[in-house]
Amino acid sequence: MSKAAILKPNTPPLPTGSSRGNRCFSLPVIITVYAPIPNKILPTISRLVSVVEPLPLFCLYHFGRLSATLCLYLSLSFFSSCTPHPAPVTEALRHAGPNRQGLKQLLAHYAQNPADSLKYRAACFLVENMPWHYGKKVTPSPNLWELFLLEDSLVRPWLQNSSYYKNDHGLHGYKYVAKKMLVRQAIGNSTTEDGFHPDITTIGADLLRQNIETAFEAWGSGWYPNLTFDEFCEYILPYRFNTEPVFPIRRQLRDHFMPLLQHDSLKGSQFTAIDFVQQYTAKFGEGWNSEENTCDLGFFNIIYWPSQSLDCTHHASLVGQIARTVGIPAAEVLIPCWRDTDLGHSMVLTQGPDGKQTLFTAIYQTPGRISIPHNPQRATKLYKRTYAIQSNTPAALRLKGEELPSFFENPFLMDITSDFIESIDVKVDIDAEKYQADFYWFCLFINGKWKAIGWGKAEKGLNTVIFENIPVGLTGIACTYRDGQLFPVSKLVTVTSTGPVEIRPDHFKGDISVTRKFPAKALLFDFVMANTGAVIEGSDEPDFHHPVILGEVKDTLGPFFQDFELVVKGFFRYYRIRTTKWALQIAELEFLSRQPLPGTSEASPLPVFSPGEPPQPVFYKFDGQMLAERPDSSAFDGNMLTYSSKMWVGMDMGRRVTVDRIRVAPRNANNGIVPGNRYQLLYWDGRWVPHSTTVATHNYVTFGEVAGNTLYWLRNLDHGREEQPFFYSGGKQVFANQ
Repeated sequence: MSKAAILKPNTPPLPTGSSRGNRCFSLPVIITVYAPIPNKILPTISRLVSVVEPLPLFCLYHFGRLSATLCLYLSLSFFSSCTPHPAPVTEALRHAGPNRQGLKQLLAHYAQNPADSLKYRAACFLVENMPWHYGKKVTPSPNLWELFLLEDSLVRPWLQNSSYYKNDHGLHGYKYVAKKMLVRQAIGNSTTEDGFHPDITTIGADLLRQNIETAFEAWGSGWYPNLTFDEFCEYILPYRFNTEPVFPIRRQLRDHFMPLLQHDSLKGSQFTAIDFVQQYTAKFGEGWNSEENTCDLGFFNIIYWPSQSLDCTHHASLVGQIARTVGIPAAEVLIPCWRDTDLGHSMVLTQGPDGKQTLFTAIYQTPGRISIPHNPQRATKLYKRTYAIQSNTPAALRLKGEELPSFFENPFLMDITSDFIESIDVKVDIDAEKYQADFYWFCLFINGKWKAIGWGKAEKGLNTVIFENIPVGLTGIACTYRDGQLFPVSKLVTVTSTGPVEIRPDHFKGDISVTRKFPAKALLFDFVMANTGAVIEGSDEPDFHHPVILGEVKDTLGPFFQDFELVVKGFFRYYRIRTTKWALQIAELEFLSRQPLPGTSEASPLPVFSPGEPPQPVFYKFDGQMLAERPDSSAFDGNMLTYSSKMWVGMDMGRRVTVDRIRVAPRNANNGIVPGNRYQLLYWDGRWVPHSTTVATHNYVTFGEVAGNTLYWLRNLDHGREEQPFFYSGGKQVFANQ
């Protein structure tokens, strides 16, 4: 999870109201003046009154008495010594420093014309929440916009004709050579000030005015004619998406992207338009080395979005900014962690044509087509990042100096878990007398530590805490947070549809046999599927100009070694495996013979997962020279954690030989039991209790006399960090939170 999801401290006190409602209430006040009022000074009086409240002034003359009655529509707040703006706006302006005068002029600009009443409310909404928003203060190189337009001129033809780059080596050369030089130069000419700066002191009136005007144009663009003003304020109006650097380019972005999205094939289809934006954005990253470090340049991250310096929050901001610019509602949704990792994620929330909310991962995922790695069902919780401060968040409610887990330093979190995941409110008992705290945290045990995903407050006078919207299926515990650590203060429970069920070991003891310390990753499933349908080919030509298909990978590969016997067997010098999809994902590959031949050695053994498995026949692998589309020895280095991602990989045997089968392991995290490694088993009994340690001789380990009906934790004491607690039922591991 990026630090972009965390609010920095030392912000002003919370506002006491909201400007999203009506303006100050005004009453007509009749002032009768028993003296002549010359016509020439009436305009001056009118101007003075307009400073207080820009409403009509008119004069009624009582002829014969030369008196006049002034009917002044003065704000009631004028008589109570208040300013004409809502109190939260006035409070925000107190913290604006040198930026105050410009913001006051912006508000006055929209307040003076009744036709701009909604824009005035929008300006108030932005200003009152600005003290709690922050970002890096960046001055971008003036060349960045020109570089963006240059690459845009290359990307547009590609979207129209996918063979465009292949047929034009000059443009291809720009992407892979000249681009890096120009972008690095532009980065060098951009300046970033240290630290984070509150928007109330850095975001000027001109940027806000451009943002408001452009946002109202987008609201009226026709994508969402039924979007309410409140929805507009959260999904279209904001000038920032999370904590990205903000530049006054929203007008330029709208003028650039609106014509692109006015094509007949995109009109009226919001999801199709977003899909187009994702394809468009993805093409900008081609030719950029993902390992090269870059700085955060807000929208201009589009030029090098695959950089390892950028994460999902930057991607969400990029796609979200473009969507808002053209009038498609968008907001960031934050996941504190997935169910099998302590890493979080940032997604984009938008609305479908029917008004129903949908989530997608920016750049990689189209709305409505959720892929397995980023399925919201795998989330522990879902929080929408709002622009308006949320007064019920821990960041808003905490006492001065009170510690919070870093994710919950953000005061803009709105819990939307129940909109996407079956959830219930969970009540747990705590020892409040022993563990007093203002907040309690619902935590999961992931990778050897507790991870907070939700919060609750102790019920007054009771030793219970209610945690709202906890997904069914999670196993967790209530914790307090102090000195940067989480401390359990309740019983461990599993959340079911009917309520929490306490986990406690029973007196029965027995043996358990386990094969993994961590479940097979859903994140890797798409990569493993890329190998299905791959063909094994033989040839006497190193370029495989006339290959012979010898076999096919028809089954989905498991995260370990497995064999595929070749259907056709002949004599060839060159062998390879070739994908029929986008790229292979192979960790290890061996070409095998039944007999020990010159140039062979004993093959890696197949896994043994239980004591009753029959002995395996011994095969021999050819020790030839690696062949690949591009040099890549990852499939032959004996390391399960490296992998080849080329279209094909193979071997030069040095002579014509017969291969009987291939032994292959797909890309995986090597979280199965590794022979020779030491493993420790622990079980939960109010704390983690060590049971015993053993050395694996096969791809499983067995522990005897283990307490039943509880949660277990298997640790590899030699390698890796990924470990997930599990239950043991029916002789099988059942990993928690799955």
